[in-house]
Amino acid sequence: MSPHNLLHYSLSQCITMLNVYLFHRRVADALNINPASDPFHTRNLGSKYSDSLKEDARKDLKFVTEVEEEIKALVEGVNKGKQQKKSRCYPPMNREHRRIIHELAEVYGVESVSYDSEPKRNVVITAVKGKSVCPSVSLTILIEREMSSRPPPPIAHYRQQIPKIDNGTIALQKPFKEEAIIDYFDVQD
Repeated sequence: MSPHNLLHYSLSQCITMLNVYLFHRRVADALNINPASDPFHTRNLGSKYSDSLKEDARKDLKFVTEVEEEIKALVEGVNKGKQQKKSRCYPPMNREHRRIIHELAEVYGVESVSYDSEPKRNVVITAVKGKSVCPSVSLTILIEREMSSRPPPPIAHYRQQIPKIDNGTIALQKPFKEEAIIDYFDVQD
């Protein structure tokens, strides 16, 4: 946050923000996390992929996976090899598949061009050494993480009324509002 942004806050808000920042910094120091690094890829996770591309990947994950593997192999090949450029020509395909290839090529920094007229229209991608780069998280992995099953919510337990013993007689205490107690260690298989 720059000093110019702080002019819009009161002194107490600035102190609160500073305390939060210092707390986060102490936690990062205790865990040996470099503040400049992004260990959980939270800054750019999925930000490179458009919502329409993510939606297309959910609909046709097999096609997206195949294309992504081919583009990744092409990029790695050109960056490790001596050639300055490498190309891959795809067979004729429909407009939606061509659009997916163009969008993925853009994410990987690969040039893409469509050729021929509509019934035989195809895409040629070209990876350029130094310009083409594989993203830290592929779209396939991002969608698989998103689609993987999430753990069930914790089981809520309710307190039971405890009998109260007064002078040898058992009497129930006044009913109290039942509170849900969550037991995070109660795992059921």
